[in-house]
Amino acid sequence: MSPRHPREEHRSEPLDERLRDNAALAEIELTSRLMIAASGTEARLTQDEVDHLLGVGSDDDSVN
Repeated sequence: MSPRHPREEHRSEPLDERLRDNAALAEIELTSRLMIAASGTEARLTQDEVDHLLGVGSDDDSVN
């Protein structure tokens, strides 16, 4: 088997929608937000910051 040429394009079949897991994709998105925010600061994220990143908070916050 010969190695691929670096410029060779890899074309794949479209993803079968039956394999799509929206819950897993949402979890990956939230985890990504936390990782990016945490890597951008030297201090620990506060609970309020984590809640804001995840889109959750107190009942007072949900009114706005």
